[in-house]
Amino acid sequence: MITLDASAIVKLALNESRSDMVYSIVNGETSKMEAIFAPDVIVAEALNAIWASYAVKKRISEQQADEAFGILRSILDNIDIIPSLELADLATDISKTHRLSVYDSLYVAASMLNSAPLLTFDKEILAKAADIGVSISK
Repeated sequence: MITLDASAIVKLALNESRSDMVYSIVNGETSKMEAIFAPDVIVAEALNAIWASYAVKKRISEQQADEAFGILRSILDNIDIIPSLELADLATDISKTHRLSVYDSLYVAASMLNSAPLLTFDKEILAKAADIGVSISK
C-alpha cells in the first residue's frame, strides 16, 4: 500500500526528475495488487501543477499538457480516492499541531489513516514527517 501526493503523481504524468523512481514504486505496488490512496484534493492540485508547467512556467507545450492531463486521468482512475471530509478532523489536528498546510495535512492524514507510506517530494512534509509520525516511501 502507498499514499500519493500531488508532487508524486505529477511525476507520473510529466517526465521530470525522479519520475522513473515514482513509476517504479507505483508499478511495484500495482503489480502486487496493493492499494494506492490519495485524498480528493490530489485531482485539483495535480491538474493545477500540469497547467502551471504549461501556462505559467512554459516548460511544456500545449500538446504535452493535454497528454499529461490524459495520463493523469488514467492514473486517477486506478487510485482509491478518499473524500477530504473523511480526513478533515485528523488533517485539522495535524495542521494545527505541526504548522503544516491543510492541503499537505490531508495527504498525511490519508497516509496515517490507511497505514500506507506517503510518497511525496513536498519539502514541508518531508521536513516534518518524523515529528508527525508519518512514514515516507523511499
